[in-house]
Amino acid sequence: MRLLFLYLKNKKSNIIQVVLVYVVLLLVIWLYNLPYYEAFSFGIELYGALYIVYLIYDYSVFADKIRTLERNIKTDDIQNIALPDKKNDVEALYADIIIKLQEQKRKQYDAGVEASRNLKDYYACWAHQIKTPIAAAKLIIQSLDDVVRNLENNSLGNSYDESYDDLKNNQSNEKNGDNDLEKLNRKLNELSHEMFRIEFYTDAVMDYLRLEDISSDYEFKLCRLDTAVKKAVKKFAPQFIGRHISLHIEQIEDSVCTDSKWLGFIIEQLISNAVKYSKDGGSVRIYTLHGSDGIKKDSKDDSLQLVIEDTGIGISEEDIPRIMERGFTGYNGRLDKKSSGIGLYLCRKAADRLGFVITYDASYKNGTRVLLDMTQRYTKHE
Repeated sequence: MRLLFLYLKNKKSNIIQVVLVYVVLLLVIWLYNLPYYEAFSFGIELYGALYIVYLIYDYSVFADKIRTLERNIKTDDIQNIALPDKKNDVEALYADIIIKLQEQKRKQYDAGVEASRNLKDYYACWAHQIKTPIAAAKLIIQSLDDVVRNLENNSLGNSYDESYDDLKNNQSNEKNGDNDLEKLNRKLNELSHEMFRIEFYTDAVMDYLRLEDISSDYEFKLCRLDTAVKKAVKKFAPQFIGRHISLHIEQIEDSVCTDSKWLGFIIEQLISNAVKYSKDGGSVRIYTLHGSDGIKKDSKDDSLQLVIEDTGIGISEEDIPRIMERGFTGYNGRLDKKSSGIGLYLCRKAADRLGFVITYDASYKNGTRVLLDMTQRYTKHE
C-alpha cells in the first residue's frame, strides 16, 4: 500500500492530464451532439482500459525499482550495489554519475589501503630498527653500573689500607666521592627506568600493528595462568624494586585455553598501569576469584576472574564506561599526563579476540581494581 501511494504521488500530474483529456472530449461530444456518439464513447472507454493496464504494468516496474533502491540503501557494500534498469535518458545519466562516483570511491579506498599498508610497514621497520640502539644503550648502562660497583669496591678496599692520619685528612673528600657515586648510581637507575619504558612502548607499537591486522597468528592451547602472571611480573621487577612497590600474588591454580602471547600482553598492560599510577611505596595485589566468590553479583558457578588491585590514584567513576576507548585518557590521565589512551584500548581489543572481558570495579575506593573475566575458558589443575 505504501508503494501504491508513492506511485500515485509520482504519477499525479500524468493522471490529471489524462482525466482532463477525458473530460474535454466528453464535453465536446455532448455539447455539439456529434454523430457516432457510441463509437466515440467506446473508443474513450477502450483507451481508459488500456491506460489502466499500462498503469498496472508501470506500477510493477516502479515497485521493483523502489525495492532495489531500498536494498541498496541498507547494504554496507556500497561498491557492489545493483542499479535498477534505466527507463529513460535522464535515469541513464544518473546511473552514469553513480558509477563514476563508485569508481572514484574505489580508487580512494585502494589508495587508503595502500597508504595504511605503507604506514604499517614503516612502523614495523622502525620498531625493529629501534631495538638495536635500545639494546646497545642497555649494554652501556650495564657497563656503567659495573664501573660504579668497581669504584665502590675500590673505595672500600682503599679505606682499609690507609693509615689513621690519612683517613682523617681525606674524610671530607671520601664523603664527597661517596655522594658523587650515589648520585651517579641514582641517575643510572633513572636512566634504566626510562630505557625500560622506551622498550615497553616500542613493543606496544608492534603489538598494535599485529592487533590491527586481522590475519594475526593465534595459537590456542592450555596455558597456566600463574606462569603468565609471573612472567609479566618478572618483566616489571625493576619497577617494583626501584619504587618500593610491594607485590602480593595469591595462589593461582588455574589454566586457560587461550593464546599465551596475547594473554601475557593483556596481563602486562594491566600490571603496567598498576605500577605506573601507583605511588612510591604503594602495593599491587593479584589473585583469582571463582564462581560465587566473584565481585560481580551475577557471576556464574564456573566463572574465573583474574583480579589486579593497586593503591594508586584510581579512576573516576564517570570515566570507567569510556576508559577503554581509543585515545581516552580520563580526568586523572589529564592531570597526571602519563596516559596515552592506547594501552587499555589494545587490551580491550586483544581481550575481544580471545573472548575475555575486562571490567573495572567502581566500588573499589582504595585505588584501582581491574577484573579479567575468563569465564568457561579455564581448567583447574589436577
